[in-house]
Amino acid sequence: MTKKAQRRGDIDQKSDQTVLIIAAGLAAQSIGAQVDFYETDAFRGRVLSTHRAVSDFRDQGFNDRALSAVVQGGRWEVYDNVDFGGNCVVLRVGR
Repeated sequence: MTKKAQRRGDIDQKSDQTVLIIAAGLAAQSIGAQVDFYETDAFRGRVLSTHRAVSDFRDQGFNDRALSAVVQGGRWEVYDNVDFGGNCVVLRVGR
């Protein structure tokens, strides 16, 4: 992922591991904080939307399926391992 894509809040590549999210700081806990994960890289297909921390996408049937994301509000940290482990990317408002 390019730095430009990270600044825009994009995730447009498939992870080989579980994609996880956690709200970072008070910004993501504010009203309107939300992130939508899509199962295709074109922001289409099945979507998983959340406004809170999720430690494991397996519980939502979305393990290894998130190929793109749209941040509606807040600042989100996305991890590639369960329980907020592994590599991290920070997503901000945008696609």
